Amino acid sequence: MQEQSIPSTSEPAATIRDISAHIVAFREFLNASWSCFGALRTQSIWEDTHTLLRKFLQANWSVLVESQLLVDGGRLAPYYTFLHQTLRESVPVEDRPTHYVKCEMPGSRYDLIDRQVALLGLVSRLDTGSGVYPPFDHVEMYAVGTSKVLLAPFNMVRFRLAEVC
Repeated sequence: MQEQSIPSTSEPAATIRDISAHIVAFREFLNASWSCFGALRTQSIWEDTHTLLRKFLQANWSVLVESQLLVDGGRLAPYYTFLHQTLRESVPVEDRPTHYVKCEMPGSRYDLIDRQVALLGLVSRLDTGSGVYPPFDHVEMYAVGTSKVLLAPFNMVRFRLAEVC
């Protein structure tokens, strides 16, 4: 089973562009809509709130980010999913992402620019880790090809749209 690889930053500039404003807008939407989502989540018709949360996040990611960035076609890696899971041979080619959100932290002690680090999701920090709730002031990202998750303050991360090779 052969998986596709993620591009390095040595690719032509046309394949990687800054999309930080789109991610900021998505974060602002999550913060603004969270009370409405909370009210929906407490309704008795939703037995599985984890599935509801996953669908809520993915639907809004698709509308607010993916549809804005890939107007000429293509598919953005699903929100809060490890990219390598979507590139497996068991996933039909037409369902595999063509792009992903690459994370960079320029000027920090975590030099991610030359590493393949992808967005996992926006979270808030807890004493014991992180959680999916406002103010979404941290970014969970991962080193591609591993399950190592990194956590960084939102304002330290720059987001780029990158093509999957």
